[in-house]
Amino acid sequence: GVDASLAYLRELDARVVNPSTHAVIQEQLVALLFQAGRFEEGIRAFKSEFHPGYAALRPALALGLLRAYGECGDLDSAGGVLRMLEQTVVGSDPRARQFLGQARLTYLAYAGASASVEQVLADGGGEAFGVSAAGAQLYRGIARARMGDREGAKAALQDVANRARRRDYQILNAADLALEGLGSTQAWAPGDATADAETLEAVVERIKTHARPEVEMRAVAWPVVPTGVAIAFLVIYGLFVAWGQGIEAMTQLGAVAWTSATPPAALASWWSVWTAGWLHTDPLVLTLNAYAIWTTGKLVEGRLGAVGFALVLVLGSAMAHVTALLIASSHVMMFWGASWMALVSLGAALPIGIRAAKMIPGNRARRWYVIVGVFVSALSLTVLGMVGVWPAVGSVAVAFGVGVAATARPPRPRAVHSGAVRGQLLRVALTVV
Repeated sequence: GVDASLAYLRELDARVVNPSTHAVIQEQLVALLFQAGRFEEGIRAFKSEFHPGYAALRPALALGLLRAYGECGDLDSAGGVLRMLEQTVVGSDPRARQFLGQARLTYLAYAGASASVEQVLADGGGEAFGVSAAGAQLYRGIARARMGDREGAKAALQDVANRARRRDYQILNAADLALEGLGSTQAWAPGDATADAETLEAVVERIKTHARPEVEMRAVAWPVVPTGVAIAFLVIYGLFVAWGQGIEAMTQLGAVAWTSATPPAALASWWSVWTAGWLHTDPLVLTLNAYAIWTTGKLVEGRLGAVGFALVLVLGSAMAHVTALLIASSHVMMFWGASWMALVSLGAALPIGIRAAKMIPGNRARRWYVIVGVFVSALSLTVLGMVGVWPAVGSVAVAFGVGVAATARPPRPRAVHSGAVRGQLLRVALTVV
C-alpha cells in the first residue's frame, strides 16, 4: 500500500549520502503523496526539502504541486506556482507549450472557472496541449465542482472512465479521488474576488495565445496524396515502357511539345502543361521525385489536407511548365517530368519546417534544412538538363514559390463546419493564383 511504499522510501533515504540521490527519493515521496490524495502532507514534504523554484525544473512535480494547492483551496499558492513557471526558462521555451497549457488549465479548473475551461477545451486547446478525452472530462469535473455545480461535476467525473485509455491510469485515479471528495468541495465564485477574476482573465488570454499552434507537425503516417502520386508515376512509366519508350510514346502520354514557328499546334496541345508533370523516362528520377513528395508530403498533407495538397501540387506543376514555355518560347522544345511537382511539395514543407525548428533541437533542425537543400539541388539539376538555364531558373522558382505560398501562414485552430473543404479549396486556389 501507500504507507508501505512511503516507509520503504524513507528507509532508503536514511541510508543514502549522495545529495542527488536524496533529492530523487524525496521527489518520488512527494509524488506518491500527491497520487494518494494526501495533498497537505505532500506540500509539507515538498516545502521541507526543496526550494520553491525547484518545481520549475521538474514539470511533473510542478503540475502535482499546483494540483495539490488547488485541492487544498490555496489559489494564491497555486497562482504562485503558475507564475513561477511562466517567468522561468520554461515559460520562454516553445517546447514547453503543452506543459504550460496543462498547468494553466489546472489553475483555471481549481479556480472554478468552468466557463473558461469549457471554452478552452471547445476551441481545441485540450488537443493542442496534449490533453486526452479523459483528461478533458477531469478538468471539466474539477471546474464544475469548484464552481458549485455538484451534479455536473459528478457526471463529468464519472464519464472519465468511459473515455479513458490504457495510458490514462493517473487520470482515472485523480477522477476517483475527486469523486470521493465531491461532497466536501467548496463552491467558488469569481465575483467574490476582483483580483482573482482579473488573474483568470489573463490566464485565459495566455491559453488562447499559446493554443494557436506555432508549428504544425501532424505528420500523416500513410498520406493519401503522395501514395496516389507514386502509384500514378509507376502506372504512367509502365505505359511509357510498354509503348516503346520513344518520343511518340511521350507525345501520346502528354509531354509538352512546343514549336514557336507553329503556334496553332502548340495551342492545340495546351492541355499538356497539366499532363507533362506526371511523366518519367528514367526510373531513378521517378524514385527521387516520388521519395521527395512522400517525405515532405507527410507534413504538407497534415497541414493542407489531402484535397488542398493535391490542388497545390497540380496547379504548381502546371504553372511551372507554363513558365518554362514562356521563357523558352523562341526555341523548338519538348519536355516533361514530375520534378516540378516534387519542388512544389518541398516548397510547401519549408515553412512548416522553419516553424518546427523552434520546437526541436538545433541539430535536428539543421538536418531538416540539409535534406531540403539536397532535394532541391538534385531536382533543379534534372530540370536544368531538360529545358536550359533560364527556363529552369524561372520554372523552379515558380514551383517552389507556389508551395511556399500555400503554407506560409501558420494554421489557426477553428471549429469544423459545413463547407470546410470547399472553403479550404478556395483559399488554396486564391493563394496560388
